[in-house]
This record gives sequence, C-alpha cells and structure tokens, in this order.
Amino acid sequence: APDMSASGASEAKCANCGKGKEAGQAELQRCSACQRVWYCGKECQKAAWKGHKKTCGKEITVPNFIDMVVLANTAKDWEALLLWEYRLEELLDAANSDENRVDILMGFSLAHHTLGAYVKTAKYEERKVALLGSMQLLRDQGAAMCEAATALRMAGDLPGFRAWLKRARALGEANGFFETEANACHHLGMQDIREGRKEEGIEQLRHALSVTAFAEDEEKAKEQELIILEALLKALVEHSTNEPEDLDSLLARYGVAAKAVPFDDGGPSHYEIIAHHLRARLHDRRGLHAAVHNELQDMAQLAQENPRMAGYLFDMKLISTWHAAHFLLGQMRARGQI
Repeated sequence: APDMSASGASEAKCANCGKGKEAGQAELQRCSACQRVWYCGKECQKAAWKGHKKTCGKEITVPNFIDMVVLANTAKDWEALLLWEYRLEELLDAANSDENRVDILMGFSLAHHTLGAYVKTAKYEERKVALLGSMQLLRDQGAAMCEAATALRMAGDLPGFRAWLKRARALGEANGFFETEANACHHLGMQDIREGRKEEGIEQLRHALSVTAFAEDEEKAKEQELIILEALLKALVEHSTNEPEDLDSLLARYGVAAKAVPFDDGGPSHYEIIAHHLRARLHDRRGLHAAVHNELQDMAQLAQENPRMAGYLFDMKLISTWHAAHFLLGQMRARGQI
C-alpha cells in the first residue's frame, strides 16, 4: 500500500471505518498515491487497500460509470461499483447534464439498496429528490420520495418514512400524479395497520384505490389496483369488526382484475392464486367451512395447471400466501370442520 500524507482537512472521514477526526486525536491522513481518500491510521488503510487498490490512481468517466450501473447484475457487480463512491462529487461535477447526475445518484442508490445499506440508499434518494425538483421533473420527484420512504422504513426510521410519504402524497394531489398519490397512500395505510391504527389504514387504502382509476399508465394502473385491492381486502377481512357492505363487490372486483393480468406465457396469473386465498379467508370468517376447503383445493389445482406457476411459488409473497393457506387448512382440521 502507498504511504499516507498528513492532511489538514477537518471534515474528512476515514474511508474504512467512516469516522472523522475526534478531539485530541491526530489529523486524518490521505492516500499519497491518489490523494483522494482519507484514513485515520495505518490499520484502516491496510484494511481498505484490497478494495481501494482497484481504483487508486485510476480514472472513471461518467459514461463508463453509467455503463457499470446498467450492466450490474450480481452482488459483486454492485460492490465493484461502490469502490468508486469516494469519487461521487467528481463524477457529479464531470457530468454534462442533470439527467446524467440523476443516473449517477440512482446507481449508488441501487447498489446500497441491493446490498442492504438502506440508510445510505435513502440519502441518495433524498439527493435525487432535490435534483429532480430543480429540474422541474415533479413526477419523477414523487417517485424518488416514495423510494426514500421505502428505504427509511427498511432502515427502521418510521418517522422519516411517514414524512416522505406525506410529501409524496401532497405532491401527487397538487399535480394530478395519481400513481404517486396512490402509492403513498397505500404505504401509509399499510403502516397504519401494522401499528394498530386499523381504521385510519383502511381509509388510506380506500383513498389509494379510488385514485388508481385516474392514473395515466393503464398497464401500471391495473397492477397497482390489484396490489392495493389485495391490501384492502386483507385489512377488511382480518381487521374490521363489522363487515363493510362492499366487501363482496371488492372481492369480485379483485377476481375480475386478476384474470385480466395473464401470466407471461398466457396462463393464469399469480394474482388468481391470491384471489382464491382471499375468498377462503372470507369464507372462514363467515364460518362457511366447506367453501373454504373448495377454494383452497381450487387454489392448489390452479398452481398445478401451469409448470411456470409452480416455479413462481418461490416468490416470497406467494410462499407466504401458500403457507397461510395450509395453516388455515390445518386449523380447520384441528377444529373438526373438514
């Protein structure tokens, strides 16, 4: 590893441990070869050298970096991309357009999200929000707000999560961005329900469903409608004290919408499996045990009709649906209902 030279940069942070200069400690030193990264001592420099030597003294152009983002597929690809993170400000300065700057921020955001560093993901999305606002790309800004919120929830920052979603909803309402408004309300509603505010959550989900009808992109709107309908139906079946009058019509709407979204090869969509499970849950709530059994049998048959559908059950959401269905069957057998 190259030697380190003393630095007078008081705001520098160690490229290995992330710590800045603390009171009473020596100044951080920087890599004498590239003069771009700082370390708090020899130990941190040695620990970081395995990765840093791949970029030390080398150049990266904006087009090359964006190509890396486009081609990244594996965890190793994203890790390699993050080796250039200390050159972020240089890349942003070298970019010849705001669009390229958005791509650079998006690349680092995707890398951190893929590798599970959600706090860092949120910071990049927040920078995207500011940049997209200055570009007057408000629709994209709303999407970035939702991405920042999602990252913060995964990092455990629920106040930050709510704050960004409320901003996204306000932006959507003010500008007629119905997809953004629906997305924000959907996630706010789900969090309300997770935190025990069931009625508030159901109201948010109903509002989200009501605005999907006005979304410009019909294909996206169809899938968004299914996702929100599923969340709303689960909330109504599992958390409502009294059944709302429109419960059956909402379930019928979900069934029709599920059939309208075919699987890739033209077979039944995975939403149809979920539709059977939702109907089974409602029948169980109403004590219609034979109907529950029939729905779950139909659900199993549907999965077997299409080999690709069986493979699709490895999707985590469908795995949880599948296990929930078998758990329900087990409960009914234990109660002697089937």
